[in-house]
Amino acid sequence: MPDEAPETQPITLLTLLNERWAAHAAQHNAEQRAVEVALGRNDKKLEDMNDIRGQLNRQAGTFPTRDYLDAKLDGITLSHQKDMSNIGDRITTMKNEELRARETLSAALDTISLRLNAELDTLSTRLTADLNALSTRLTADLATLKTEQAKAQSRSWTMGGYAAVATITILILMIAYLITR
Repeated sequence: MPDEAPETQPITLLTLLNERWAAHAAQHNAEQRAVEVALGRNDKKLEDMNDIRGQLNRQAGTFPTRDYLDAKLDGITLSHQKDMSNIGDRITTMKNEELRARETLSAALDTISLRLNAELDTLSTRLTADLNALSTRLTADLATLKTEQAKAQSRSWTMGGYAAVATITILILMIAYLITR
């Protein structure tokens, strides 16, 4: 056996077709597994997204609504307007009270001024009357002293003269003091 050829078996169409079909089925199974893995990952992503949506929905549930905020803002605005009106009314009342107090004070000061002027006029009249009475008495006393001096001169010029001059000087000083006062 000189060169013997290896024994080969003939490949039949059926065998070839079966091999190709098996390869195709294996590839199809691999693709199916890849699709299942991709679908699993996609499902996981969708679950995560749904969790995030749920968190956002829960969070959004804690936020106040526009209607609620508008109602609150309207309430605050109304309260602020009432407060401002009350403050304005208080300021007006305080200004009116201050004006009345000033008018009352002015009237009281006018009354006090009139009373003081009347009292000063009365005191001035009394003082003038007292000064006139004093002047009259001093004039009478001076006349009496002059007569006494004349009598004393006739008795003793030396002694009586000095006493009379001293008395007259004292009287003149008293009159000057009372007049300047």
